[in-house]
Amino acid sequence: MRDITLSMPSDNELAISRVFDAPRERVFAATSTPETIRRWLLGPPGWDMSECAIEAKAGTPYRFAWRNSGNGAAIGLGGTITEAVAPERLVATERFD
Repeated sequence: MRDITLSMPSDNELAISRVFDAPRERVFAATSTPETIRRWLLGPPGWDMSECAIEAKAGTPYRFAWRNSGNGAAIGLGGTITEAVAPERLVATERFD
């Protein structure tokens, strides 16, 4: 990762832009396919990703969840893909459980 830019377009929005030294197709796949997301979106030790559902298509919901193998605690987040232009742009809402 080379550069990251954070901004607040409004009181309830956070925009994050990053530049990676990698082919666009790989970066887009890493953020838009369950197979690759499961490889990097990890929790702390003892937490496993129990749910990973995403389709890089505008208007579709997505969901990620993790469960603690020791105490059974769970956390999740989800939202809606609002814009998907492969391999250059993926925009989504996000709400934690």
